[in-house]
Amino acid sequence: MCIRDRYQRRVHGIIIFCKGMTFISWVVFCITCASMVRGVCRDKTNEAAVIDANPIFVKRMDKGAYYQLVSDKEKIPIIVVSGSPYDHGLVVGTFLAKEIKYNMDHLLDGLKNKARKYIHEYAPFIPDFIIEKILDVAAYIFDKLLDVTWILTKRYSHPRYTEEIRGMAKGSALDFMDVAKFTMFPELIKAACSLVGAWKVATLDNHLLFLRALDWSVDSPVTKNPAIVVYKSEEKGSNPYAAFGYAGLIGAFTAVNSKGVAIGEKVWYPNIEDDTETTRAGTPWNYVLRDVVQFNSTLGAAVDFLSNTKRTCSIHIGLAAKQDDSYRAIHYAKNILHVYDDKNFPQKDNPNHPPFENVAYWDKGLQPTKNNCFATLLKEYHRRLTPQIMFQQFASRHETGNCQVCVFDLTAMELYFAFSTYDEKTPINAYDKPMFKVKLPDLFALQQRDFFH
Repeated sequence: MCIRDRYQRRVHGIIIFCKGMTFISWVVFCITCASMVRGVCRDKTNEAAVIDANPIFVKRMDKGAYYQLVSDKEKIPIIVVSGSPYDHGLVVGTFLAKEIKYNMDHLLDGLKNKARKYIHEYAPFIPDFIIEKILDVAAYIFDKLLDVTWILTKRYSHPRYTEEIRGMAKGSALDFMDVAKFTMFPELIKAACSLVGAWKVATLDNHLLFLRALDWSVDSPVTKNPAIVVYKSEEKGSNPYAAFGYAGLIGAFTAVNSKGVAIGEKVWYPNIEDDTETTRAGTPWNYVLRDVVQFNSTLGAAVDFLSNTKRTCSIHIGLAAKQDDSYRAIHYAKNILHVYDDKNFPQKDNPNHPPFENVAYWDKGLQPTKNNCFATLLKEYHRRLTPQIMFQQFASRHETGNCQVCVFDLTAMELYFAFSTYDEKTPINAYDKPMFKVKLPDLFALQQRDFFH
């Protein structure tokens, strides 16, 4: 009995500690939003040409193949995997061993650099030696938080993820726990992103469009190594699907499957009246998003899946499905799953967020938004939205998607996307770069082209 009491007190202390760190992250997020969100659109649009990309085969191994999308200035790896979850991790770990190790080694450096920048900007009176002591302590705490998150979520995570981590550790010759902790990183930080769904009469050709813009730290070393992983799982009920993220991060920030279901997330800091609860004792949201596209083909099935998930933190979700020809915006938290379309979407009385037929949207700032950029653009482009307008106008002029911009045309099964370019001094935001254009059926057919020839 005493052992159980001590265990319960320990877990309770961990949860209280996590809540305290969640509050700290909220403060940092508010500072970030204050520094990056303007009330109006910028004048600059992205006029870069679209790159019609054909993946180039590089090499293969058992259960996997390595391709690249190539432009004049970058090469983006596409790793195609089949077999078991262990095989998936082994293939990715083997092909991207150098990139995974780099990302893991530099994760905390990137967070410290970001924090150092904000401290210098908002508290310039603090001496540098004290700042460095603070950052060292914060990095130590963050590392322990990753340990705690792994402990609290493992019980609620499907064994496929542990096996994939095990395979990745083997393929990359890294420690299992180091890879596992790195995988917990998205569950802790989330991101200040934008989500826009438009369908039927809102678009020029009555297509289903979904803009997912990932806003995080474009100057983080982790963004140096983007990766696309195409999964062909042997698990029963699986769809072929693709996850768009960074080397070593298992799960999904952004994902789409061969049936035309696409998903993305945005951090949600609820108001007090929202009455939300959060926890770390559940399934990490980046696992949940990937599971949605792996096992679901319709909005109804995906929403049911989310409803039955042991949810953790509070996030916004954007979810689109070709079969339904529609999009849903979702509030997701431990005790909440609210599903919205254009008819019941909140903020209807917010002058910065007016309703539009067949459109549901959140910009990158705290909600309810105080930014009218999307509203301004929707007034101009409603009923004639295209993937190019979503990328070149919405992402570019709102300056959203500094790390990644994906625009899915799920009717045509096409993807327009860009990752940022990492540079210590002058990184290039994804929303300012040329778009790759990829036909999704071609992406999901890659394995069949070169695996067995």
